[in-house]
Amino acid sequence: VDGQSEQRLRQAKTNYAGERIILIPYNLGDFHWIGVIIKFKVDEQIELAEFINPVKESNFIPDKLQREFRNVFPSTVLRSRVSQIHGDQQYSAFLTIKNLLKAVKESEFAEIKSSNMNLSHIQVTDDRQRMNCLFEDQSLN
Repeated sequence: VDGQSEQRLRQAKTNYAGERIILIPYNLGDFHWIGVIIKFKVDEQIELAEFINPVKESNFIPDKLQREFRNVFPSTVLRSRVSQIHGDQQYSAFLTIKNLLKAVKESEFAEIKSSNMNLSHIQVTDDRQRMNCLFEDQSLN
């Protein structure tokens, strides 16, 4: 993890406002991907901050990522999320995206269930693009 992850965390904090979910897939190199999910409340407080490392027996040490996260969000702890893993890091990009989307779905499902709504707004951030997606989860009906 180089300074790029801290820059992306700062963008997640400053480039958007309001209630949102930010997904940050990050390539560590050598086909090894990790992901970060941050869920913000309306008042800009962080409700959830987790990282995903889908590589079994990985050499990734999260200490630097934790430090960079604390530099941007000093009052929040970035926790490891239990996720689907694989022994071959070449599958990590696919599993990172799959695990991040699953985390969003679980988070949104809990929110939808509690608020009795089925329309959700998600902001996805990655290296190449930023996009806002408005989706309706038909499976909840």
